[in-house]
Amino acid sequence: MTAFLFCLIRKLKVGDPLDDNSKLGPVVSKEHKNKIEKYIELARQNGNEVISSGEIDENLKKLNKGYYIMPTIILNLDDKSKLMTEEIFGPVVCIVPFDTEDEVKNNKKKKMVFFYANLISIGY
Repeated sequence: MTAFLFCLIRKLKVGDPLDDNSKLGPVVSKEHKNKIEKYIELARQNGNEVISSGEIDENLKKLNKGYYIMPTIILNLDDKSKLMTEEIFGPVVCIVPFDTEDEVKNNKKKKMVFFYANLISIGY
């Protein structure tokens, strides 16, 4: 699953949403960008593996304009982690390992079940 997601985000071009080649635009504000970056830093501090990839448009780098976040995968989270219990609302995917579908179905955290159901539905 991780390799599959990494291949997907590696192909994403982060840039101007009006550019047909861009697949991911900016977040709405500097404050929101800072919030997302704090979640990513929290994952690093907690010892989670953080993978960021993709390509940022060279023109945007030069202009230093907009609030862009690279697509990010955070691995091996505990299901009680703040990253799993709060909404990040950014280009971040958090992955919690589990052994069986029953383990997920019996989880009382409905939000987590929704996310797991999406992963299960693509056959992983």
